[in-house]
Amino acid sequence: MRARIVHELANDPLLSSKARAWDLLNNPGRLRIQTIDSFNFWLASQLPVTAKAGGALIVDDRPQELYERAARTTLVEGEKDPDLAQDIGLLFERLDNRWDHLEELLAQMLEQRAHCGISSARR
Repeated sequence: MRARIVHELANDPLLSSKARAWDLLNNPGRLRIQTIDSFNFWLASQLPVTAKAGGALIVDDRPQELYERAARTTLVEGEKDPDLAQDIGLLFERLDNRWDHLEELLAQMLEQRAHCGISSARR
């Protein structure tokens, strides 16, 4: 069953390629294959008003402050979310209710995630 679904999903682009004369098998560069982060950046740059960007998007050379702000916002908003509040409570419990430490750990996690994305994108 699963193999059939995978085959159908893989076959759809080939059928579209043939119908539109894209010749994807010989021109794979016509496909937009990218990470979810680069897709989100592209999407946000296409809709700056909707993304509340207000202009051209840029990649910050020193994102540490952004990671810290994202971690802080996650903790504040997470306490309001019934699904996240329990998990956040458990994290606080494990870290002796040290808000600063939990915020720092989340920011570090975001930083490491960003570095993983950069290194895999360069390969």
